[in-house]
Parts: sequence; C-alpha cells; structure tokens
Amino acid sequence: MRISLIPRYLPLRLMATAGLALLFTAVAALAQTTAPAPAPAPAGTNAPAASTHSPEKLKEFEQRFGEGLKLYQQEKYAEARAVFEGILAEAPDAKGSLFYGGNACLFMGESAKAIEYLERFRVLVPQDPRAIVHLIQANQALKRTPRVDALRRQLLAMRKEVLAKNPDRDKWDLGRPEISVLVDPMFVRERIRMQGGAVMEICEAFNYYDSPNAVYMAQIFAKDGKRLRNIYISYDPDKTAKLRKEHPNDAKYQKAEVFIYSEIFVKGEETDRIDIYDFKLVPPTYDATRKWLLEMLARPPKPVESISGDELRGGPAQPAAAPQPSAPAPRQPAAPSGQGNIAVPQDAPPVVTPRQPAAPRAPAAPGTTRPTPR
Repeated sequence: MRISLIPRYLPLRLMATAGLALLFTAVAALAQTTAPAPAPAPAGTNAPAASTHSPEKLKEFEQRFGEGLKLYQQEKYAEARAVFEGILAEAPDAKGSLFYGGNACLFMGESAKAIEYLERFRVLVPQDPRAIVHLIQANQALKRTPRVDALRRQLLAMRKEVLAKNPDRDKWDLGRPEISVLVDPMFVRERIRMQGGAVMEICEAFNYYDSPNAVYMAQIFAKDGKRLRNIYISYDPDKTAKLRKEHPNDAKYQKAEVFIYSEIFVKGEETDRIDIYDFKLVPPTYDATRKWLLEMLARPPKPVESISGDELRGGPAQPAAAPQPSAPAPRQPAAPSGQGNIAVPQDAPPVVTPRQPAAPRAPAAPGTTRPTPR
C-alpha cells in the first residue's frame, strides 16, 4: 500500500525542452511501480527479546506467528491482530508480533493502538526504519504534527548515516530493512480513505534535489488495488536555472525554485499524457500540498498544458499557444470529469483502507521508487 508537486512562471508551453521531457520521463516511472506484498519477518524476529520460555513454547510462538503473518498478508487484519495479541499476552516483547500487530492496527484505522505497538517495537529494534515510517503515518492520521516532524528528522538522519556507510550501491544488501527502505527516494507519509473504498497515498521525498526530483507524489488506488490517478509536485532544476539566468540582478528570482504541479495518465505500460495544472516558485509544504490535493480532487482544475506521451518519447509536438505570463495567472475552473469526481468527505478521518497486495518486484535504485513495505 502506499504518497505532492509544481507550476507558474515562464512559458506555459514547456514540452519543447529536453530537460522537461527527461524530468517527466523519470517521474512517470514512479507511476508504474507497484507495491510489494508484506515481507515476512526475518528468522527469529518474533522471538522474545529476553525469553524465559522453553524451546517448545518458543516453537509454538513461531508457529502461531506464522499463522498470523499469513492472515496479515491476506489483509485479514482483525484476525491477524488477534493472533499477534495472543502471543503478546504471553510474550510482551515478541518483536514480530509487535511490528505486524502495529501495522494491522494502522491498516484498520486504529492509529493510537498502532503507535503503542510500534513504539514498543522500536525500543527493541531501534535501527529498523520501517517502524518510523509507519509511526509517521499513524501520527499524521491523528494530526500530531510535532511528533511527525520529530520522526521525520529521525528518519532523515538515519538515511544520511546509512547512505554514508554504504556509498557503493552495487553492494547494497536490500534484504536489510535499514537499506531497502532508506535507499528509496520517497516514503509514505499519509494514507487517506476516500469515497467508494479508494485510498490516496501521499509520499514525500527525502531530498527533491535527487532524481527524479519529485517533492510529493499522490497515488489513488481503488478498493481492488487498481491505480486510478498519479499526481505529482516536482522540482524542475532546468527551469530554475533558466529563471535565475534571465533575472541575474533580482534577488527574488535568484532564490526562487520552479515547482510543477502535474498529473500523469498511464495507458497500458506507457505514459499516455501529462497534464500540468500549475507552476509555483516556492517549495510546497506538506499541509499546503494536502489541501491542494483535496481541492483539486473535489473541484478539478483545467490544465494549463497537456503533453502527449508521443511528445515525451520524441514525437512531433502538437501546435499550441505559448503565453508567457510575467506573473502567476489564475487557473480557470474546469467542468468536473468522471475521474475528478473522486472526493474526500470533509468529515472523514484519515484512516487506512487496505488494497490487494501486488506481486513483489525488483529492488529500486535511488533514481526510482517503490512503496514502503507493509
């Protein structure tokens, strides 16, 4: 399971630049990734940290944990949690049961209980970043912003340390959670339940200066796991450099950065088109991004530009006007489309709705992304 962002100065006809095509080609790759099924816990993970149980009892715990994990992977979260809680009643420090029990609570929308289990897991396994990512999601659901910010700082510091110790990507051990999670360019910050059982996953980049320069990514999944929409806020380094070059003596533009708000539409295995909704010169905050996403879903904006997949792949550009506004131009509202009618109820709490697990895929390099393991 799994997600904001860019647009407004410079010519709106951007498709002629090779840099933009490269940017969107990289970002489009994110739209075609799929979430892996939950990875089984490593051997011995469920063993109590300081066990006084007999070998026979420990074997029983492992057998019960395996049954719970199977239910978890089938997304039978209530049943799985019952198994994990039964183990924890006898072995309060069983690491695997704490971790997967916490995740089961998270996916059921019981964020406070998820936090309790995951914090206990962190005491026992402080170097596993998966728990931090899931704690970010649980605290974000409860709108505990100071705690979310503190956890983000911990995750960023952990990532910086791991990458410094492992500079050779060819030697990364992607079976280790501290490597496999932290080498991804993005992490899931929040999941929001939507109408019809859909879920919007909002991912945040660790560093938007790294390829593919996405700042936030919002993907909407139907109840059956089908991806419905791919929305991005991305940093455009080429347009930023051009803007600063065109205004060498203007301090405002020398400090500005260009961000593009767009949506990628995929048909089959290829990008069909990209709609650009806006340009901004200020890095988007998470709260502003979340607000923009909900507003654009409720009241679909009219794109200021559309780029066809053929153009991205080097085909002929379609003729279009090339307005060059010197100041941000207001967007004109568009008539609601069938795709844009997916709206978030204003009174709906941001809880988790599960989707069907997808088949595992190959590990991603830093220039690509995949969702956080569940």
